[in-house]
This record gives sequence, structure tokens and C-alpha cells, in this order.
Amino acid sequence: MTIEKVSGVLLDASDADYLARAMKLLAALLAKQGSRPSPRLVDLERRLSRASSDATRSTTGGYVSGAKDSADRDALSAYEFVDTERAANILGCTPGNVRDLARRGRLPAVRSGGRWLYPAAAVVARAERQG
Repeated sequence: MTIEKVSGVLLDASDADYLARAMKLLAALLAKQGSRPSPRLVDLERRLSRASSDATRSTTGGYVSGAKDSADRDALSAYEFVDTERAANILGCTPGNVRDLARRGRLPAVRSGGRWLYPAAAVVARAERQG
């Protein structure tokens, strides 16, 4: 198992949506008081809204079946990671099984912020090998 430093913050789609809605509420409250949010806050809210809607849209179609299409497989970046739950969904197994695969060196994993992350390409490749 290789340990690599991954800097940043990982939010799932529901958390990103929650933060975006909270920022919209803040902007509305500021407007009621005759003030405006900073351009940075407006930009962050816009990016979070877009990211959460993109993530929701990509998961509603069923990632497992879509991953077998060559276009989706080619679109995977070497820098895309999935968490244990998402890896389990892709592989059709339990999160405990995913962690066991990583412990035994069968699936590469990195630890970031107390969470295990798995390279999306490696997870999809293993799912394809399993059939």
C-alpha cells in the first residue's frame, strides 16, 4: 500500500449542496441588510452548486454500468479518487471488503484526512476484471 499526500478537502455531493445553500442564505440575509457578499463568496457558492449538481447527475445514472463504457473509462483521470463507500458500490461488495482488498495490497489506497481513498481507475479496472 502506497501512502501519498493528498491536499484539499473532500466533500460529498450532499455536503457541497448544503454549503452552497447556506451561502445563498447568507447572501440573502446580507441583501436584506443592504450589504452584498464578497465576490469570492459568490464564486465559491457558484462552484459548490455546480459541483454538487454535477456529482448528483453523474451518480443517478448508475456509475457501475457507466464505468464499463470506454468513453467513461477514458475520461477517468489519474488524479480522481473515490471513497470506500463509492468503491464498494462500483465493485458490488461491502465497504469492509474494499478495505480488506487495500490491506492485502490488491487495491491501491491513500489516506487523506482520516479517510481512505482509492484511485477511481484502479477500482473500475478491478470491477471490469470481476465481470
